[in-house]
Amino acid sequence: MRGSADHTTHTTSLRTVATRALRRRLLVASLLVAALVGAGCSGDDAGDDRADAGVELDGTIELALDDAGRCEHFDAGGCMLPFPSDHFTVADEQSPTGRRLAIDTESMPANAEGVRVDPAEWNRNDGFSSGGPILVVLPGLDPERSGVAPITDIGASLEEDAPIVVLDTDTGERVPYFAELDAGPTGDTPEERTAAPEVADDETALIIRPARSLTHGHRHVVALRGLVDSEGSPIEASDGFRAYRDRLDSGVDEVEARRESMDAVFADLSDADVARDDLIMAWDFTVRSTEDATGRLVSMRDDAFGDLGDEAPEFVVDPADPAGASDAASGSRVVTGRYTVPNYLTGDGGPGEVLNNGSGPDGTPERNGEREARFICVVPADATAAQGAVLFGHGLLGGAEEVRSVGDLAVPLLGVTVCGTDWVGMASEDVSSILGMLDDFSDFRIVPDRLQQAHLQFLYLGRLLAHPDGLASDPAFALQGGGPVLDGSVVFVGASQGGVLGGATSAVADDWDRAALIVPAQDYSLLLDRSVNFDQFAVAMAASYENPVERQLLLSLAQQLWDRGENSGYSQNLTSDPLPDSDATDVLLLASFGDHQVANIGTDMLARTAGIPLRTPGLAEGRSPDREPFWGIEAVDAWPTDGSLYVMWDFAAPPPPTANVAPREGEDPHGAASSDSQALLAVVSFITGDQVNDPCAADAPCSTPAG
Repeated sequence: MRGSADHTTHTTSLRTVATRALRRRLLVASLLVAALVGAGCSGDDAGDDRADAGVELDGTIELALDDAGRCEHFDAGGCMLPFPSDHFTVADEQSPTGRRLAIDTESMPANAEGVRVDPAEWNRNDGFSSGGPILVVLPGLDPERSGVAPITDIGASLEEDAPIVVLDTDTGERVPYFAELDAGPTGDTPEERTAAPEVADDETALIIRPARSLTHGHRHVVALRGLVDSEGSPIEASDGFRAYRDRLDSGVDEVEARRESMDAVFADLSDADVARDDLIMAWDFTVRSTEDATGRLVSMRDDAFGDLGDEAPEFVVDPADPAGASDAASGSRVVTGRYTVPNYLTGDGGPGEVLNNGSGPDGTPERNGEREARFICVVPADATAAQGAVLFGHGLLGGAEEVRSVGDLAVPLLGVTVCGTDWVGMASEDVSSILGMLDDFSDFRIVPDRLQQAHLQFLYLGRLLAHPDGLASDPAFALQGGGPVLDGSVVFVGASQGGVLGGATSAVADDWDRAALIVPAQDYSLLLDRSVNFDQFAVAMAASYENPVERQLLLSLAQQLWDRGENSGYSQNLTSDPLPDSDATDVLLLASFGDHQVANIGTDMLARTAGIPLRTPGLAEGRSPDREPFWGIEAVDAWPTDGSLYVMWDFAAPPPPTANVAPREGEDPHGAASSDSQALLAVVSFITGDQVNDPCAADAPCSTPAG
């Protein structure tokens, strides 16, 4: 994690980390030996087994628990909270992390008709999302009085006495976060969705959100201590947690079977100077491996391009449409067509189809014939010299048609060809499937599964733009004087949804290493409540899943699968530490302050995770409600700069809310950059040059006055 020197005091020395690791190994080894010694004893002798194992218990406690084996039992939030938790995993020697999710169907939320979510697709994962929320329910909690780090003061999460600790046990370092009580209401109108929800204390989740993605494959421990209610009275530990903290024999086999792993949690926290006796709750979870997050798409790419070899994909160009194929005002012409892509979806790959899972435990997709994808290109009509191409990713639930308006901007400015295809899975053709999925979340995999097919289709279109036997070989892409209009170079540009998905595409791409992401972010589970675009979907979701805590749990579960198809699963390997057979990508992030559709906090999270430096000053003093705006994001150190760059543009919109609700005041600046010449020039400079000059006045924020 990149951050200022003030926050490095929490980093453990290598010697200390090594000592802690040794102590943990010794603890686990001693417990394992003890378990083996007692393995032959009967259940009636369970208490003696524990005594033989050297686990000293200080008393007994009577627990009233249902289904302790398949449910968590630490808080009031129901069977699956706190979440995520390794209590919902089993050992798996074949997985990269050594674990595999094993959620019981009866533990999953049920919709209004009593149908529970089928966990089968989640149980393929070898750990939990690197960016998903951490959820817990603590009735009566007052976060402000407790000193919980809010979104406006992320640095407070690393204070020595912070009441919430998130610990990476592989490094010994504490992880930055912010925490908030769920304020995301439901209703049929924006006004109702703006109002505070009227729900019981035990139906309000505390949402702990990592400020950057958790490291793939690492185990993490969460600890809560010193929390109070609105009267200042301490929040007490549940009896289920006290059984472990206070070394009390529960007499419940399922509870006692977990005691060894909980003792490891306490040992990790002790090493981090978090006292056992102070704890209200603590648990651990394992973050999925890089292979688990990205491996399906990487496998599809390798299989598809391995079969393609050095050739270009097959394509056909549609006959020119005299009525709409050219635009004399912009000096461009529109070319449409189709190209052939290996199909890894079931059936014909149309809306509602999912990946054709293989027989292995991780379900690596298998090819299922071929499918056609469409492309739309805007080509300079009067170009006399070959230029590069822009591969464009469209916005929310849109389609390739958006290339037409983008081309009207790009052709006069850049003289380049702009081409695009559909983000199947989150394109206009998928709206009905998405709304249907909200009735039964078992079908959520439709979205990320189809997105992975979409990434492959973008990669194939990129190859068509780069290969001399691709689009450049067709007369529709010829210069006026002869020869191809395409010179083989490609830059990816994604806007809005294209900015949330395009980092994933770029992380596995071979035909481009430069990507401009406009109003981008990562982690849809973070963005949805903070977006006006979620209104209609939130109403549908609430009709099927009435409990607000379960809705937050569903968003967290959704992120588990979304990681496979959006930036969140790939940002750790985007600008550095590239995936196999990929190169690091230089990335421009251009955000609009106070965006109503893509929350700025999601852009910050992408920048922190990918290590993308900020053009400073990011905002004028006093514009942000944050104690330290852009906390933990390094500044660009010199101009001109090469490599990646984060630019925040201020179009004079009100600052975003500090709760998980959508901004609704003032004019939405989401699309303002497309009509602002200075902001457009910043994008142009990045696309066309290896080095980028400061896009704005020195020592001043990038801003455009209202009106």
